[in-house]
Amino acid sequence: MNIFLSPIRWIYYGQNESPSKIFRTNFDGIDKRVIINNLPASVFGIGLDVDVQRLYWMEYTTGDLKSAWFNGSDVKTIVSTNAKNKNFDIDIDGDFIFYTSNNKIMKINKSLGQNPTVVHTDTQQIYGVLLCRQDGYTIAAVLNSKCVVIQLVLQLQKQASNGWLESWRSKFSIGFFKVCGESVDVDQSVVDDFKSKLENIVADYTPENVFNADETGLFFKALPDKTLGQKGEACKGGKLAKERITVMLACSSTGEKLPPSVIGKAKKPRCFKNINVNNL
Repeated sequence: MNIFLSPIRWIYYGQNESPSKIFRTNFDGIDKRVIINNLPASVFGIGLDVDVQRLYWMEYTTGDLKSAWFNGSDVKTIVSTNAKNKNFDIDIDGDFIFYTSNNKIMKINKSLGQNPTVVHTDTQQIYGVLLCRQDGYTIAAVLNSKCVVIQLVLQLQKQASNGWLESWRSKFSIGFFKVCGESVDVDQSVVDDFKSKLENIVADYTPENVFNADETGLFFKALPDKTLGQKGEACKGGKLAKERITVMLACSSTGEKLPPSVIGKAKKPRCFKNINVNNL
């Protein structure tokens, strides 16, 4: 099922069942109505052409791309792709409709009887497509539920607001995250190989003598960066303390925790060897 927000403040959405329907409601959920009934297949992609007031959608189990007026009348089949259970999403630009089919992004003229052409091929299933008309041509696609952006350098004259991208992010639950951790740098095959050998390595040791240890940095003078305060009042702070020490933590397979080992600051750094620091 797809949901599309109309610029004239309607929400259009379909059903993932057969026979299926296309509904229309306003933004507060009132005045819900069926505008197209008894569709033979699930509706997975919905797009609107505001200029001509046409609604377009993809029927998943048949692979048919269809169109109707905003009120649901004059239903037409644009093309029967014969790609059953492969086509997911669509978007519209001028005279062309872009849609995803398995691992491809296809392009077809809105005129009836046209043949689609391939504009991009990927190695994974492509689930969504959004056209962002700003400084060129951007196709944003969802591959295996992960967001990637594919840049196709085509010069277009149209401009689009940030609402296009925000609609797509909302449609596929795409958030903005801070990248953390180093797990991507680890070769999974190396991890699997070591795990298979680990049992033999520790076989001659009792569980209380098997420890896991790792080091971490501790900014021991840093203050918390969050606090409680009244709404509307400014919450300001100074520079964060950057002094740190290195701490090693260890725990056995039975849960015994060793006292932390600390690499602290040298009382007399090596660079001051044979120098009386009191005279400096």
